[in-house]
Amino acid sequence: MRIIEFGTNITDRIKTLYYKWKYKNYYQEIDDTYEFIWGIKSGDDISSVKEANNYTMNDFDVIYDKNKKIYLMSVETIYMFSNGLESEKKYVQSILDKFTGWMNSKEYDTTKGLSLWDVFTDGKNITTEFESIEELYSCFKFLVIGYVNS
Repeated sequence: MRIIEFGTNITDRIKTLYYKWKYKNYYQEIDDTYEFIWGIKSGDDISSVKEANNYTMNDFDVIYDKNKKIYLMSVETIYMFSNGLESEKKYVQSILDKFTGWMNSKEYDTTKGLSLWDVFTDGKNITTEFESIEELYSCFKFLVIGYVNS
């Protein structure tokens, strides 16, 4: 008995092959443009992949844009927590704690802060493009500390 790799019948196999063909260039473009640096895979990610990457659902990730030579970050905010604001604060704090641990393990500087200019003139935030991981980290840390202590 032969098991078909992507489905139990020929229709499933054809659909799978079609979608692999259709999105082949899309995935190659992602790989050519973005390098996954680090992230926290979401508990509700349905992939069979163990580690976070460009294709998993992540609670947090840091990506490097190879063309622009900048770092980007994102936080999953779709969740609704039963304990409301307090649970949201714990969620972002846990992300910061894990990010800090990763930063320390890679010997990145976690002591850098944001300047008056960064915050009130340049407007650094979650959508900012950063020149270094340390700059990205300092902004995320600033945002989390401000949110948790609000």
